[in-house]
Amino acid sequence: MTGSGEPGYCERMKSFPLLAAMLCSMGCATSTVGPGRLNHELLSLATNAHGTRKIELHSDKNGTITKMSVYHQDVSRVPEAIRKLAERQFPDSKIISMETENYADAGLVYEVELESPDGKRCEVSALPDATLRYTECRLSSDGLPAPVSQRIATTVPNGTIEELEVLKGPSIAGGEEYRAEVKLGGVEHYLRISPSGELLRHGIVVPASIEVPIQ
Repeated sequence: MTGSGEPGYCERMKSFPLLAAMLCSMGCATSTVGPGRLNHELLSLATNAHGTRKIELHSDKNGTITKMSVYHQDVSRVPEAIRKLAERQFPDSKIISMETENYADAGLVYEVELESPDGKRCEVSALPDATLRYTECRLSSDGLPAPVSQRIATTVPNGTIEELEVLKGPSIAGGEEYRAEVKLGGVEHYLRISPSGELLRHGIVVPASIEVPIQ
């Protein structure tokens, strides 16, 4: 974001260097209008929550912001009912981080990440009333259905798989979806794939920095 032109504006900003803007990788249209508005409550959270790690933005092909996430470790910022839901989904696992998100279509959403004693990491996504949206667990390439593996290989040939996750739940079309982060030539690709191998989304991660005024 650019400054307002006021003297000393940048000196009154708080900078977040560890940010990722998730932007569409193909056919992004050039627009003459300004950027979409960021959720002010999440910006406030980012400047005040304990252990804020990054802000993540997703956009559509026209540059409209469709999702904003704040990654943090502030347990007090996540409703207790959602934390308990996460613990019921994955008993004996320990809560290690949180996300507070705002979707253009779903509104406010919380994600809680947990780690099991054997090191397996899963996340629970829920609405503010603790209604489960989906669970999201990391997995190895050995656990991928063949159509998903093939789609990754054909979409990003010779890429290195950095992370794989399987999502299951009522908010996922068809009840199940796979997501992959694949790096090629220094570029990180983000893929969403159905169990049958259909490519649902292909984006790239663009490093970014956002300055948020604190006074």
